[in-house]
Amino acid sequence: MVIMMFVMFMLVWLVSPREGLITGIIRRHWQRNLFAEQILLGHIFHHEGTPNAAQELAVATLHQHLRWSPNKLQRVMWRIRAKQQIEVSEELRLTENGRRRVEQFRREMLSPR
Repeated sequence: MVIMMFVMFMLVWLVSPREGLITGIIRRHWQRNLFAEQILLGHIFHHEGTPNAAQELAVATLHQHLRWSPNKLQRVMWRIRAKQQIEVSEELRLTENGRRRVEQFRREMLSPR
C-alpha cells in the first residue's frame, strides 16, 4: 500500500499540469527562449538609427556584443525571423511585427503600476 502511494505521488509530481517537474522544465525552457528573443529585439531597437548601428547590428559580430555563442545567436535569430520580426542582411533590422513586440513589451514592463 505504501509503495503504491509513493508511486502515485511520484507520477503526480512528475506530470502535474501546474506544479509538475516536467511542466517546470518546459516552462523554464520557454521562458529562456522568450527572454533571449526580447534581449535581441531590444538590442536592435536600441541601436537602430544610431551612428554606431552598423557596428552594433552587424550579424558577424553581434554575438560578441551580446556575449552569446554564435550558435545561440543563430538559434534566436532563426526563431525571431520565423516570426517575421526581423530582417537579416549585413545587419539586423526590425520589421513592423518586431517593432510592435518591442513597444508592447515596453508598455507592459516599463509603465508605472
